[in-house]
Amino acid sequence: MAQMDASHRNRTSVYRYSSLEGLSPMNVHVDEAFCSAILDSLVSNIAVLDATGTIIYVNDSWVQFARENGDPHLLSTGIGVNYLGVCHRAVREDPSLKDMVQSIENIITGRLPRFFHEYPCHSPHKKRWFLLGARHLNDAPGGAVFFHLDITEKKLAEEAMKQINDELERRLQERTSSLIMANQELQKALSDLKVLEEKLERENFALRETIKKEQAFPGIVGNSEAINSVLLKVGQVGPTDAPVIILGETGTGKGLIAKAIHESSNRKDEPLIQVNCAALPAQLIESELFGHEKGAYTTAYKKRVGRFELAEGSSLFLDEIGDLPLELQAKLLRVVQDREFERIGSSSTIKVDVRIIAATNRNLAKSIEDGGFREDLWYRLSVFPITVPPLRDRKEDIPALVSHFVSVYDRRLGKQIETIPQRTLDALLDYDWPGNIRELENIIHRAVIVSQGNELLLDVPERVSGRLTDSRTLEDVERRHIVDILELCHWKIEGKEGTAARLGIHPSTLRSRMKKLRIQKPG
Repeated sequence: MAQMDASHRNRTSVYRYSSLEGLSPMNVHVDEAFCSAILDSLVSNIAVLDATGTIIYVNDSWVQFARENGDPHLLSTGIGVNYLGVCHRAVREDPSLKDMVQSIENIITGRLPRFFHEYPCHSPHKKRWFLLGARHLNDAPGGAVFFHLDITEKKLAEEAMKQINDELERRLQERTSSLIMANQELQKALSDLKVLEEKLERENFALRETIKKEQAFPGIVGNSEAINSVLLKVGQVGPTDAPVIILGETGTGKGLIAKAIHESSNRKDEPLIQVNCAALPAQLIESELFGHEKGAYTTAYKKRVGRFELAEGSSLFLDEIGDLPLELQAKLLRVVQDREFERIGSSSTIKVDVRIIAATNRNLAKSIEDGGFREDLWYRLSVFPITVPPLRDRKEDIPALVSHFVSVYDRRLGKQIETIPQRTLDALLDYDWPGNIRELENIIHRAVIVSQGNELLLDVPERVSGRLTDSRTLEDVERRHIVDILELCHWKIEGKEGTAARLGIHPSTLRSRMKKLRIQKPG
């Protein structure tokens, strides 16, 4: 081995000397030793080939590499070996090396200035990779410089990175696949949810419509055919501006029907203005309706705006219109017909946009016949008549009405009525209710007041329908009942202990009914 190293040094000296003309032997020796020391210190495996492809110089790293990788005696890679010939023999054994060997030959001959190629050089114990680099020598005698750089760590890092990337790719594919499946399941769930949402929306719409129907007419309790027929008419006429006249006995809830009509109209955002034509003296009703100017009469100390002006853009409810004095009916007719009037004491005409809703418990047909009501006014008001049924014609609503009134007065009086005995309901259903819903409300009000526990204590009126003879007419029944209460109250009409309060009606209404039924105090 020492001889081979000496031979290696000698051949290098010859090459160095022939290439450095004009230098003294001492200078050549110093330069050769210095350059060799530098090349031997490099980790790259460096070899110099002449123009024939023969190795003329190798550094220590090249020698060490050859010995560690299958050429311990440098028979194929040492100085003096034709490296190009070795490469051609390798091609015959492995044709895949043909392109690389051709590149090496091109470098040596000068057809290619430089060349780089990565290749593996694995031993049984470990994997190794090298970068083969070559550069043609243009100066005489020509040839090329080759180097091998160990890139094992780089390749191992690349392999590790590739494995990591492959693993990440595998995981990504698995995750993507699972996400695709999850997305498909989510899409199916969303589709099912949309179906459920649409179903829920339909159910909510139906529920809202039901609630809307139930709450469309607040305060009106009952689900009988008779009251539903009335509410159907309210729903039909409400959105229009047509005049409406509400007919029915006292206490049937005509005022609630008027409010329901107003709330169903386009004027519902404005307050409903009400006038009870039977509650005011004849001399004041005109001022109440149409207003007056200051000084229009003795007690007119300031201008007054009438109810018609207050109802501008809204609805005016004329309750008990059958009691309106005949002389005012002509002025009311003009307002209904022409939508204009003058205040008392003024000649200025006032235009109004008011919807008229009237109500009465009188038989206006008979009043017209008797000359107490104008026929032309009747025709103007009765564009859409609605008759509210008496309670005796809708007795199936009594349990709901009782429950409603108990709940109302429970809250007002701080009571907790939880039970309504069946015997009480049976007795209420057997009664004729001449005072209608108002009479029922008053009875329940009193019952809640006197009830001490959670059970409703109620004195049901003694006159029941089962005790009436078939030969009696409705007027006979009503006359008899009013007379009975009058006698019980010693013919006192007004006041807390009066007959009107007992019947749950206004005193003027009671007097009107007494006049109609020809009831007079004896003597």
